[in-house]
Amino acid sequence: MGKKSKRTVRVICASLCFLIFSNVALAQENQQEVIQEPIKVSARGASQEVTPKPVEETKKQESPLVVRETTLDSSLANSLKKALSENKNLKTANQNLKNELDKFISRNTISVDRIKRLVRMTGSLEKQLEDAENSATKDKEKLNNEINIIKEEKEELIKLLTRLKEKRRADEYYILWMSSESKRISTEAKVKEVAAEGERLKEENGRLHYNLGNLLFKKGDYEKAAYEYKFALKYLPDDSDLFYNLAIVYDYHLEDNQKATQYYDEYLKRQPQAREANLIKERIAENSLEEKMLE
Repeated sequence: MGKKSKRTVRVICASLCFLIFSNVALAQENQQEVIQEPIKVSARGASQEVTPKPVEETKKQESPLVVRETTLDSSLANSLKKALSENKNLKTANQNLKNELDKFISRNTISVDRIKRLVRMTGSLEKQLEDAENSATKDKEKLNNEINIIKEEKEELIKLLTRLKEKRRADEYYILWMSSESKRISTEAKVKEVAAEGERLKEENGRLHYNLGNLLFKKGDYEKAAYEYKFALKYLPDDSDLFYNLAIVYDYHLEDNQKATQYYDEYLKRQPQAREANLIKERIAENSLEEKMLE
C-alpha cells in the first residue's frame, strides 16, 4: 500500500471518530435539556409537568446539523471507497511488478547459466586449440627435419651423379684413346700399362655404381638399387658383396625367389666360409620349398 493511500485512510478514520463522538455528545445535551425543564407549581401546591417543546421545533433546530453530518458521511464514504479502490489498484500493480521481477530474475538466472556454460565451453575450446597448435608445431618440426634430411641426401646424390658422369665421360675418352693408341703402341709394356689403367678406371667406376646402389637402397628405391648393383658387376664381377646385396634386394624387397637364390649361390661360391653361410643356405632351402608349393 502506498504512503498516499495510508494517509487518506488515517484521515477518514479520524473524521469518522470525530463525527461519532460529536453525535454522541449532541444527543446527551438534548437529553439533559429535556430532563431539566422548569416545573410550574399551582396554587394548591400540586406539581405539574410542563409540556416539552414541540417536536417540530426540535427537528427544525437539529436538521442543519443532521444534513451536514449526512453530507460529511457521504463524502467520507466516497473518499474511503476511493482509497480502497486505489489500495486495490496499488495491490494489483504491486503484484504485477512482483511478477515482472520474478520473470526478470528467472530470465537473468537463465542468462547467467548460459554465460557460465559458454565460459566453460570457451575454456575447453581454448585448451583444444592450444593442444592442436602444439601438435602442429611438433609435426612442423618433424617435417622440417625430414625435409633437411632429404635435401642432404639429394645433394649427396647430385654430387655422386656428377662424379659418375665425369667418370663415364673419362671412360669414353679412355676407350677412344685406347682404340687410337692401341694401333700405335707396339710394346707389351705400354699395353700392360694401358690395361692396368683401364682396370683401375673400371674398378673406380664400379665402386661409384656400388655406392649409388647403396644410397638408393637406403632411400627405399629397390629397383634402381638393383640396377646399379648389376651395373657395378660389369666392372667388379668378383665382388661378393654385390652378389649378397642383390640377393637381399630380390629376396626381401622385390620378392623374386629365383633371382635371390641365384645371387645367394654366387655369393657362397666366393665366400663359402662366411659367418652367414648357414643362414643363407637355410634361406635358399626355404625359397626352394616355397617355389615348389607354388607350383
